[in-house]
Amino acid sequence: MDIETRSDEETFEAYRFLTRVNRYLFASRVIFHHLKQWSKQWPKDKTIRILDIASGACDIPKEIIRWAKKKNFKVELIALDLSQQALSFGQQTYKEYPEIKFIQANCFQIPIKKVDYVISSAFFHHLDNQSIIQALKHFNTIAQKGLIISDLQRSKRAYCWIRLFSLLTKNELVRYDGPLSVLKALKLEEAKDLVTQSSLDYLHVRTHFGHRLSLAGVKKE
Repeated sequence: MDIETRSDEETFEAYRFLTRVNRYLFASRVIFHHLKQWSKQWPKDKTIRILDIASGACDIPKEIIRWAKKKNFKVELIALDLSQQALSFGQQTYKEYPEIKFIQANCFQIPIKKVDYVISSAFFHHLDNQSIIQALKHFNTIAQKGLIISDLQRSKRAYCWIRLFSLLTKNELVRYDGPLSVLKALKLEEAKDLVTQSSLDYLHVRTHFGHRLSLAGVKKE
């Protein structure tokens, strides 16, 4: 979140609200748009390891686990976040999901050498352009198969919508963080330029429902 750390009670309330908003606005749709296509090549007898960077409320790892079980895939999720409050919320909320491992770390100092896929949602708008390029290159060294970066797309319409949703709660974290996140987000052409500068030719940028965009792709075998 963009605002300074608050009490666990206020922060957890914000995570619960954002989880509901994410559910209603299909925030995980961008991640699943790619995973559902790529999973057609997954072997049923192998565990697929996915690292979720800046996992926040950790609701996307939970959704991936539930989806994978329905499809009979073996999946292990690693929820990584710099915030101990975020990880505590995830550990308390998703106790019944032992497939999710929680790690506190900086996204540029990840204590994991390799996974199959690296994903991240609503994180890149917290970074400046050079940090985004650095992050893409770093994530690329860890992801053996593919990479999915999902984030908001900056636009006047997106800002108006998030302002409207922020009025549905009195939580200051949500009311402050939501509109600011849109203002700090990338436009489509800006995202394409950053991918070009990262030299990761397998990544493609596209827009999605809900004023979102993705930087995603699979590596060639």
